Amino acid sequence: NREKKNWKQPILKDKEEKKLYALFLKNGYYYLKPISLKDGSTLVSFKLRYKYVENVKIENGYAYYIYRPYESAQKKFLYREVIETKP
Repeated sequence: NREKKNWKQPILKDKEEKKLYALFLKNGYYYLKPISLKDGSTLVSFKLRYKYVENVKIENGYAYYIYRPYESAQKKFLYREVIETKP
């Protein structure tokens, strides 16, 4: 059954750092988990600061995303934060 084999969560690639990240959503927060290129395992996760962010992209060790603060009226902002996944 082909549908059961499809991966549902996005995998993001950091071309400069040559890393892959799995993106998970839990209770409104996104978590990034680096994927080991040797064995495919994931160990540590990084939680993005804000809930319900959009368009998460990874570049040069940073997570970029769009977020609308709770009390703003439809204004969206671009945010950047360093990905810290050291245990």
